[in-house]
Amino acid sequence: GKYEALSKERAKDKTPLTFINAPNSDDHLLAVGPQGVLMSTARVDPWFSRKQGKLLRRTQLETIEWRDAKGAATVVWRGYNAFTYPSVSRDGSRVVLVEDLYGWARSLAVIDKGAKLRRLRVEAKRKLSEPKVSTDGKLVAVIDKDCRSCPRELAVIDLTSGKERYRIGKSDATRIGSFTWLDGERLLVAVTAAVGGRFHDDAASSSEKLWSIDVTTSKRVALAEATAGASLGELAASFDGKRCAVGLWGRDVIALVDIATGEVAPH
Repeated sequence: GKYEALSKERAKDKTPLTFINAPNSDDHLLAVGPQGVLMSTARVDPWFSRKQGKLLRRTQLETIEWRDAKGAATVVWRGYNAFTYPSVSRDGSRVVLVEDLYGWARSLAVIDKGAKLRRLRVEAKRKLSEPKVSTDGKLVAVIDKDCRSCPRELAVIDLTSGKERYRIGKSDATRIGSFTWLDGERLLVAVTAAVGGRFHDDAASSSEKLWSIDVTTSKRVALAEATAGASLGELAASFDGKRCAVGLWGRDVIALVDIATGEVAPH
């Protein structure tokens, strides 16, 4: 009854917004593409537990689906648990997700437009998470750890062959932070270098730095550095790959970084 009342209240609202989800759903925005918006969603049904004496939530199977401007859905995937956020190529034709297979294993799975799910890897011991597809949809960067509490490693995997193309391992970094793609070859990664690792240098080497890495040649360029106790937050690249925005935790600052010159403009 309350869900119906909420729908009526929304209909009366004069705010210029269009709701494309039902009130009894747990929705997360993943991307915007030619087909509309890509959502990770699950229906949530309320139920009253007589034993506990309170109202609880029952979450149904999750879906990944495209929704158009009227809320009509095209389901890409339905399953038990898409672990962390799925990712999609820029043209919307390829979706990549990490499945949590009932706690037994995690799989790195690909769904091409009009095709069935294809599992590239199934890992019973290693912990996969945070897949991010390159802009051309050919590669995916994914966090790959030995165990739940182990240091984060970053692997770049070819989505056609399933072969690993690049890795930042435990010997390279004491911490791997946020990451995103600039284009089909260059990856932006926030790294705190390990002594003697590939990203270590003598100038403030213990600080967190933002690196641009060409995963096809391994060429890497340091673009920015977190100083004065700050740390690098989430990254977002411009559509043309010429700039990126990064939050600086601890300083309430968003910085724009010019990829070609390394110039940093705080806001």
